[in-house]
Amino acid sequence: MNPTVAAKFNKSILLRNTAMSRLKETLREGEGELDESRKAIFLARALQVDTNYKEFQEYHNYIIGLVKDEDFPEHDKIRSDTDIIFYKIKALCAIINKSHIHTENSNAKTIQKLPKIQIPKFAGDIKEWPAFIDLFNSLVHNNDSISKIEKFHHLITSVRDEAHNIIKGLPLVEINYDTAYQILKNRYENKRLLATAYYQQLQNATALQRPNSKDLRLLLDTFHENIESLKVLNFPVNSWDFLLFNMLLQKLDTKTRTDFELEHSEIELPSYKQLITFLENQSKALDSLQLMSPKSKMAAASPTPQTIKRGYQISNLLNTDATNTSQTQSSTRNTLKCSHCSGPHGIYKCTEFLSRPVQDRIQIASTKKLCKNCLSSLHNTFHCKSTARCHVCDRRHHTLLHLNAKVLSVPSEDTVIPSTSSESVSANEITQTQSLSVMTNITSNYQISTVLLSTAVVNVKDIRGNYQPVRLLIDSGSMINFISDNCVNRLGLKPKRSSLTIHGLNNMSTQCSKGSVLCHMQPAHGQNPKFNFEALIVPQICSKQPQMEIDVSNCKHITNLCLADPKFHIPSSIDILIGAELTPYIFNKDRIFGTADQPVAIDSIFGWILQGSASVLRNSIDNATPFSFHVFAQISLNRTLQKFWEVEQVPKSTVILTPEEQLCETIFSNTVKREPSGRFIVSLPFKASQPVLGDSYSQAKRRFLSLENKLAKNPSLRIAYAEFMKDYLESGHMSVPSS
Repeated sequence: MNPTVAAKFNKSILLRNTAMSRLKETLREGEGELDESRKAIFLARALQVDTNYKEFQEYHNYIIGLVKDEDFPEHDKIRSDTDIIFYKIKALCAIINKSHIHTENSNAKTIQKLPKIQIPKFAGDIKEWPAFIDLFNSLVHNNDSISKIEKFHHLITSVRDEAHNIIKGLPLVEINYDTAYQILKNRYENKRLLATAYYQQLQNATALQRPNSKDLRLLLDTFHENIESLKVLNFPVNSWDFLLFNMLLQKLDTKTRTDFELEHSEIELPSYKQLITFLENQSKALDSLQLMSPKSKMAAASPTPQTIKRGYQISNLLNTDATNTSQTQSSTRNTLKCSHCSGPHGIYKCTEFLSRPVQDRIQIASTKKLCKNCLSSLHNTFHCKSTARCHVCDRRHHTLLHLNAKVLSVPSEDTVIPSTSSESVSANEITQTQSLSVMTNITSNYQISTVLLSTAVVNVKDIRGNYQPVRLLIDSGSMINFISDNCVNRLGLKPKRSSLTIHGLNNMSTQCSKGSVLCHMQPAHGQNPKFNFEALIVPQICSKQPQMEIDVSNCKHITNLCLADPKFHIPSSIDILIGAELTPYIFNKDRIFGTADQPVAIDSIFGWILQGSASVLRNSIDNATPFSFHVFAQISLNRTLQKFWEVEQVPKSTVILTPEEQLCETIFSNTVKREPSGRFIVSLPFKASQPVLGDSYSQAKRRFLSLENKLAKNPSLRIAYAEFMKDYLESGHMSVPSS
């Protein structure tokens, strides 16, 4: 036996002994007194018995082929002992499994009491396919006790619509089950389509318009479900942190996004997980606030329940007014019936009644002959015994019938947003003056209220195509739009020449000759709708608005609203003034009214805009200048005459040309010709002398060094740049200079 074969022979003996030792250890584990834990260990080791026995046979057969005849009995004795060990282990496994089956059968009655699992019908929605096929495989496809014809029946009855149409043409015979099953798998087990469906759900998730726990929770659930589904498809979701972060951030309302930015202002690049944690905390906080706010407080904040937003209503009435009705209807409480909708509730709790304007509620009360004081149908107002009065004006009528003098009627027709031209300009600045004879509630240092003008924060496109936030003043009393000089410079917009005379209060006029710019505007919380309009450039539109800081603690009725100008209470400058041309397309029909010294919240495409009287902080009271924005534009007489002269003036016949211009004229005269098709052909003029580049070397060197610094910080970019330049050189598109 040569040394190589001898070494392999000895190694085979060691490996055979190792395999036999593993079998002996497994048998010893099973021969003792088996409790549940030892039984589990034995069964776990028994799973490797077949592998160990196979290894033993391979090494034993190799050894038998090399041993001498006189040594064969010894090795055969080892084989016989190992076989006995192997079959003992198999017998022990069979005994244990048999006792386990007996235990399961003894519990069969308990299991049968469980409710039957119903397979949901699959209609062809690829997002529902993974859940459907997993359940179907578990209950039907992998169940060997069910015949294929039964499986085919279960499959046919478990699909509908599109999925059913795919396989309904197959005859219901046993041989067609595998075909139908495979057809459905080939149709719907498409990883790409499934991933696309999950991704589209992320993209199409409904964006929040205002802080709302229910909508926020729905948004979080949508992202969580679809991201986990993409993980199941083995996509590297963990490496998409920045993309998911921005996708989710864009779905948030302005207030929530602002709160997040303020809380994470010190973090240069917040993570998606940090955003999720913040939003979950926000959702919990909104839930807590909703639970902790009693209905009476909500009612006190809005004495006249009005529609807050289309589709949303205040159904919490002044609970104290319910006592009016309960005093007169205590005897009929068990048979309470709404006088308006005939529902099993009082009219003061009727959602349909509460959603109506105050004028309609008064009309309904008169038509139904209800008591104006307690809304009871059992007596008239004269015989009402209730001592309760209106909580707004303290007069003898129900609070729900209080007619606020500020209620406005707003048209609800859908309109189309126009784009203004250069000839139809809109809204303006009025020079501040103390002499304007305009009524205002700011007259002296002793006043504690002011008037809020309609302001909003919007996005306007700059010269680079990026949108920047600007503060907007909306004024229906102006015929033209205005933009401040500072805003034009910040946006980098290029003005075009124009000159207009602006007329305001008392027919005062001022000349605006800085020109005008074309503005592209969209809401701060979304991309639609978009406005295109021309604005006249002025040095300053007006002083800071509001002129004094507003007391926000007196504005409880606007809590949790998504405001168009979140910092409406802080005096700050106005960048753009929008006039009457665009105003009708900005406001919606909904209003929320407060008390006499609280501003009205008006719904708009930019959010809720505040307007009207508002209390100010005492420490900010100062002499303020009242404003009346009612202006129109008129082209001056001088400018009109100048344009007339420019059009009618005969051009001068003698024009002095430079040598280069004369050369161009000569080349044109000598080379111009016309083809039969009517097209003109002329030679292009070229300069004979080389142009003077000036100090171009130092500028090129600075740019080259800047590029080297950039490439040094980004190795992957440096490699790509080097490969590109090498290819450019080898292709002959550039060459090394001779000097």
